[in-house]
Amino acid sequence: MPLLSIILPIYNVKNYLERCYESIILQNYDDFEILLVDDGSNDGSSDLCDLLSMKDSRVKVIHKENGGLSAARNEGLKYAQGKYIYFLDSDDKLKPYALKNLYEIAEREQTDCIFFSAESFCEKNFKYQHDAKIAYKERYPGVWNGKELFIKIVDNNEWVSPVQLQFINFEFLKRNSLKCYEGILHEDVLFTFQTMLLAKRAMCLNDVYYEYRHRENSIMSS
Repeated sequence: MPLLSIILPIYNVKNYLERCYESIILQNYDDFEILLVDDGSNDGSSDLCDLLSMKDSRVKVIHKENGGLSAARNEGLKYAQGKYIYFLDSDDKLKPYALKNLYEIAEREQTDCIFFSAESFCEKNFKYQHDAKIAYKERYPGVWNGKELFIKIVDNNEWVSPVQLQFINFEFLKRNSLKCYEGILHEDVLFTFQTMLLAKRAMCLNDVYYEYRHRENSIMSS
């Protein structure tokens, strides 16, 4: 049984998927499964998912009708077998030390959820019109009760909601019956609000483990 289940919702990201996949397999940690949830892609992403699964036994592909980002993430949860859950967007990338560091911290501190920082970048000739910062500037040392952490983060005006910036204990999700709310945009805001407030042992890190791509035709830019 893998220690970590990485869930990637896939929808028309053929041009980015391989680079995202490479950022996973080049990690200095390899005890994971990769769940590629093809959400009804029509650009060749479906075939690419199948090809990646043929190359790597850790990759499992789930094909489904298009239902949106939350539905794809929830479908991945149905098949996940890891002790920890990590949701990764298929057009973004991970730092090469991300999974090992996060796993070791989660095991050492017995966390329900770890929240961490990211850096963003724009594709060539694309300018993102909003503030692209998604990193914590303040320091939040140690393990927190999630409600207290939430209040502190809001007081510092640092509330960020991307679900990709969370490393989650799967039993914590099950115990609280947490899933991604389907049929809405900005579903991360609700999910992150729930995970932080319900966590008994939460951590918030300044460390950057994620590279967030701003591009044309993404949900956030369209």
